[in-house]
Order: sequence, then structure tokens, then C-alpha cells
Amino acid sequence: MKGLPILSLVALPVEEENPCFPASASVEVLGRGTVHMPELQYGDLVRSRDRSTGAVVHRPVFLFGHREAAGARPYVHITAAGRTLAASAGHFVPVCVARCSTRELREGAAVMENRRAGVVRVGDVVVVAAPLPDLAEVVAVEVFVSMGAYNPYIRGADLFVDGLLASPHSDWLLDPVAPGWMVPHLPAIYEALLAPVYGLYCVVGPATAEWLAHGVGLAELGGQQQKFYVGYWAAMALVAAPMALGSAAMFVVGRAAFKHVF
Repeated sequence: MKGLPILSLVALPVEEENPCFPASASVEVLGRGTVHMPELQYGDLVRSRDRSTGAVVHRPVFLFGHREAAGARPYVHITAAGRTLAASAGHFVPVCVARCSTRELREGAAVMENRRAGVVRVGDVVVVAAPLPDLAEVVAVEVFVSMGAYNPYIRGADLFVDGLLASPHSDWLLDPVAPGWMVPHLPAIYEALLAPVYGLYCVVGPATAEWLAHGVGLAELGGQQQKFYVGYWAAMALVAAPMALGSAAMFVVGRAAFKHVF
């Protein structure tokens, strides 16, 4: 379902945040089949494409940047090969710019460039799920308003959303200051910045990661630019604190042992 044409929404208030995917968007989850965003859970293994090898993989959801069922928001609808991806204008979409053959795509040799959904154009070549990943030209780009805002993060791969490949990353920490040449590289930078969050997820597991992100509210704070992404820095502190305490304990024990020996 595409949603309502944006020009028809005279009385419907539209949120101005960066929402990523609407509630109607769906992914394929190992062992569960097609799952819409409101039912997607931490730890779900989402059908994805490994960026390094081009292989189809299933990667766990380790964070939601947004997880809101309510609110109307504008989404760019990108259609190719009969499939339509709905994403916020600032969300990144991998577009093939060189070596755009099916064989090279599946071998991981195709050259992909991250572009914002808002600048994807008819004729651009994107990746579709097929049964195996394939390439297709964009035949339509439209803007509609849809309900909800969801941003599931996986690591080391891009995820198939409604049959089209999308990055897990959107506009975030560096976008206000990033020069144009840096924009295609922002997803890789954001993935590096989120490495400690993924590490924390691996240590504490899906349930605790969900509680920290949404019970404590770190995910919501981490997405608020006006609060200098407090959630991100808080997550970094959560990761750093045990390491610092462990290092301090080792230092104390080592110092005591040194004094005992000498």
C-alpha cells in the first residue's frame, strides 16, 4: 500500500523527522516469513545482501532508531521490477553505478553507490530480491504520505524491504556538516560509529538491548539532533564503563601482586 498522495493531505498533520520506513513496509525474516515493521523484533534474522561478498544472508536486528506506529510522514516510493520501496527522503539506497550485470552483482563485484532516496531517479539501477538478487531499472519515483516510522539496523549488510534493497542507514550524526563528496560514504561511517552498540547487543542479548534502547530511551535520544544525539553517547558510556572497570580491577590486582612478590 503506497499511502495517500502528498498533495491531498490538506488537513492531515505531517511529521518532519527522518523516519526511514513506514509501518506498512515488510521484510523477510528467517523462520517467520514476511514480517511488517510493527511485528519486527530485536534478534529477528532479516534477509539481506552481504556488502562484501554479494551473498544472500540473514542478519539480526540489533537496534531500532525509530519504532513508532502513529504519525503521518512523507515517504519516497521507488518502484522497480514490480516492487516498491517506501523510504524517507534522507534514507540511503544502494544504486549500481558500474559492473551492473547479474553475475557481477551476485559475486559482489558490482559497484554500488549509496544515494538518498530523495535523489534516486527513474533509470537508476537498484537491486531487487527476485528469488536471488538481481538488478532492475527504477521506473517510477513518487512521494506519498504513510503512517508510522521504523528504522531497523543490521550489520555488514543491506536489507531487502518490500523486495528492494535498502541500506539500514539514514541521515544522522554527520549529515548537517558532511560535504557532498562524503555523502555516499556516510553509511560506512555510521556503521563504524554503531559498532559499540552492536557489541553491546552481542553481550546483553536482544531483550536487554531492546530495554536499553526503548525502555531507557537511548534510541530515541540517539536520533534527536537537537539534543546532540545523547543516546549515542550514553550507549558509548554503557560500553566503555565495564571495560574501564575491568581495566581498573586488573590494574589493582596486578599492583597488589607486584607488591606481594617484591
